[in-house]
Amino acid sequence: MRETVRERYKSADILVEKDHELEAWAAALLAASKDPALVEAFQKETGITYTAPKSSIEAMIDDASGRNESIAHEFGKWFNEKVWGPWEGEG
Repeated sequence: MRETVRERYKSADILVEKDHELEAWAAALLAASKDPALVEAFQKETGITYTAPKSSIEAMIDDASGRNESIAHEFGKWFNEKVWGPWEGEG
């Protein structure tokens, strides 16, 4: 069975309810993860740093250790709070 986008991002505390909103959220999250200024702000505010692996073995170690997923989860939480923001009437 193929994993849905909602299942894939469940650990990032998705703040949307409808599928079309989910697509927008996921696209915005991906764009934010590639924006150097936002990545720098995330690292500065959270103290979590990430450097891309220099070799395939380093990438495999990061995947196997759960480091990539852990950082992605934390970035998702930070993104929701600092970039995506609360729904109207919240917060």
